[in-house]
Amino acid sequence: MHADLQARLVEELTVEGSMLLQGVDLDMRLGAPLGTAADSQPADDRSLVSWTPALWQRRLARLRSWCPAPRAPVLRARWDVWSRQRQRRQARQMTWRYMHAVYSQTTVNLDHLLSGLLLLQVPHQRRIGVTALKHRVYVVLQTLREAPTLPLHADLTNPELQHRLLTVQRHPGFDSFAQRAVAHHLLTCTETVWEFARERLTHAWPFGEVRMQNFMQVCANEIEPLPAVMRALRQAVRLDLERQRAPFAQTMVAYEQQLYDTDYAAFATAGLPRIPPQRMGIGRPVLLHGHGPAGAIGVLLIHGYSASPAEMLPLAHFLHAQGLTVYVVRLRGHGTSPYDLHTRVWQDWYEAVLRGYSCLQAWSRWQFAGGMSMGGALALYLAAQGIGPLQGVFAVGTPLKLQRRWVRLAPLVQTVRDFVRDEPDNLEANYAYHPVQGVRQLLRFIEVYQEVLPQVTLPVLLIQARGDPTVRPESAQHIYARLQSSHKHLLWKDRHRHVIVSQHDADVHRDIFAFLQHQSPLVVGAFEQRG
Repeated sequence: MHADLQARLVEELTVEGSMLLQGVDLDMRLGAPLGTAADSQPADDRSLVSWTPALWQRRLARLRSWCPAPRAPVLRARWDVWSRQRQRRQARQMTWRYMHAVYSQTTVNLDHLLSGLLLLQVPHQRRIGVTALKHRVYVVLQTLREAPTLPLHADLTNPELQHRLLTVQRHPGFDSFAQRAVAHHLLTCTETVWEFARERLTHAWPFGEVRMQNFMQVCANEIEPLPAVMRALRQAVRLDLERQRAPFAQTMVAYEQQLYDTDYAAFATAGLPRIPPQRMGIGRPVLLHGHGPAGAIGVLLIHGYSASPAEMLPLAHFLHAQGLTVYVVRLRGHGTSPYDLHTRVWQDWYEAVLRGYSCLQAWSRWQFAGGMSMGGALALYLAAQGIGPLQGVFAVGTPLKLQRRWVRLAPLVQTVRDFVRDEPDNLEANYAYHPVQGVRQLLRFIEVYQEVLPQVTLPVLLIQARGDPTVRPESAQHIYARLQSSHKHLLWKDRHRHVIVSQHDADVHRDIFAFLQHQSPLVVGAFEQRG
């Protein structure tokens, strides 16, 4: 076998064979018959053929019917050369038409958009921030929504995956693209920045090697015949993302509201009549825009297990009265029905925190996070992950060990019942029934977050009630000891309640605000103006 043919065969089997054997999506679409599609002129300003197909066919027929005189060997030789050149030119034109007809049916996926955006920016910069890249992909998708006939992969139309482009949540499509690009030595990737291997990305690889060496160029070539996609990519590259902060934030808030409405509608009647849902609206997330210089400070408030955003509203309104921007997040499974919480895992709660933090970042310059009970644990877990430039964390009544024996025996209890009756302090904001499966997820999360406490180096404020009937008070001491922060404080309160951020706990509100003041040196003047 010829060496070149053998190399191409190996390349073809390697690329196409791996696609078939590794679970790659195959999207088949039937367009117009190739003869008709190839003969019709594509609507593209870069057209290589200036005449109409009918005229082209007539001229080709006339050329084929003409022959030079038999006694003119010089003319015949010249005619042969000209004829071969003409045939090669026509072959290239027809090939381009056929390829356009085929690739115009391409299902656009995330790899196409990422490859196009990255290659457009390679000549101008050496690296790109992952957050900025995600935002530009989101802008491209919003633009392509105006082209309803354009075939998009299902992942690009998935609302949850679209929303992840605006948040600090990990996006599976970005992760897989980065892994592939690193394996091909095209990018050097961290969680926040992708750096270009410019020499490999700009190298003119031979036809038989490009798919093996630079898959990004192959992806970009596949969408070149799609003018709508190319225009959207170029517009996104030129876009000033700073001006999009407010629209992005509004989109994120609207998405959270939609999630609440969807969850409530799905589970409102699940437990009737024995286990009613919470009152409609009690679980809706709350955004309070700051005012004055202090509005540049954002505070993410996280409610506790089986509670709702209503639990944090007294503290939220107090902080907002001082001028701060406050966002009270809703953890999935909460504020709707215990049956909703029964279906959730702790990762759902943390994902809600990530979305809330991303929303707060869009509305403020400096951010804090804090919460009540499990909400404080989630804030500490967020700080341990190093997500974003948090200024500090506060946690009130945060559990490591729980008081109630049945909670510790949740796996055994679940063998006989799915829900356990409770008597919360605030029935308006909390569930009256605990799903045992949810309690098991709470215990699992406590195991997870206590392992990462040594990774917390931010300033931390811990507040604990001495007579807490839900969380063992010594939990606060154990948390304090495990934190590696050089600025950590533990305050004790003489309370015999678990929730101590209510309207009756003004001193706790003041303590939290004083912590925010102390840890915000860049805007201390803003607080002093309000004082």
